[in-house]
Amino acid sequence: MVRTVGDPESYSQAVVDQIRNENSQQPVYDVRSMDEWLKRTLQSRSLLTGTVALFSGASLLLACLGLYGVVSYTADLRLREFGIRMALGADKGHVRGLVLRHAGKLALSGSAIGLALSWPVGRALQSLLFGITNGDAVSWAVAPGLLILVALLAGFGPAGKAARTDPAVTLRAE
Repeated sequence: MVRTVGDPESYSQAVVDQIRNENSQQPVYDVRSMDEWLKRTLQSRSLLTGTVALFSGASLLLACLGLYGVVSYTADLRLREFGIRMALGADKGHVRGLVLRHAGKLALSGSAIGLALSWPVGRALQSLLFGITNGDAVSWAVAPGLLILVALLAGFGPAGKAARTDPAVTLRAE
């Protein structure tokens, strides 16, 4: 190892020449700067971190799509109920609230279960990720918060559809 001032690459040939002058039998190979050694050493960790980030983003996207599907499907199943409620005097805001409350309950219960199950996984991954502890408050708050937000946003489409249900058409279908 040689400490240099300035660009270490400019000194590499002089260092190799000096080593050969001292001992011509000494093999010299793979001369690199410390920055390159660090990049090479951390490359596998960076790849692992990127892979974890990719899979966590994909799982979050799948969770959001699944949540939208469940909320939309259950709202479609309850269209008859919403039509009857509206025929009996419920206003559109009440029907929207039913769908959004259902979406919120799904998100809250899913987030609680996910947080409970993620604790042991976080402990296992803690040794693989630099600077991230198992008690990272940002991660523990952002992921459930994002899922709850997405659940409520996903509920707006089905809630609007449920609120536009025509009670006369619903009652005639029976």
